[in-house]
Amino acid sequence: MFKKVRAQIRLIAGLEVISGTNQDGSSLYVVGLKDDNEVWDEVRVTFKGQALKGVECHCRKMECEDIPCSHIFVVLKFLGFDTIPHFCVVDRWTMGAKATFRSDRNTDPNVWSEHMVRYCSLRNLGNDAFFEAARNPEQTEKVMDFLKGFLDKGSSSHENIVAGDFGPMPTHFSSSN
Repeated sequence: MFKKVRAQIRLIAGLEVISGTNQDGSSLYVVGLKDDNEVWDEVRVTFKGQALKGVECHCRKMECEDIPCSHIFVVLKFLGFDTIPHFCVVDRWTMGAKATFRSDRNTDPNVWSEHMVRYCSLRNLGNDAFFEAARNPEQTEKVMDFLKGFLDKGSSSHENIVAGDFGPMPTHFSSSN
């Protein structure tokens, strides 16, 4: 991720803020090529009082790849920021990100628990069902209601489930279907 972000930061050398307009607590900046004034993209910056609250770019790189684009970095530089704002850093790319499952060094990573086998079967079937349900708003609502009802009355102990209850994670788990 560092290399991807670094590549975006390096691209700002050829870009500049061409213009900016203020609207209702946010500002819209037009970013373009230096010495050419060719428009590349628009970046909207929102403020809460004097503090920077959020940044979004028309290219949607932040939403698609979870890294700020060069357009955002140009605007941040223009605004005088010398550090990347916290809201531009996705938690899973930080050192503070937590593993999905707790590591247990005293167990054999090739041994699967029955609980984990059932979980994987449910997850695989669920992914297909969720994809189909998402095609239709009514189906989506039915599935959401079913799952909420299942969690509300099906298992009162689901809050007490700990990742370690699934058993050790095999090394090939991340590439499984």
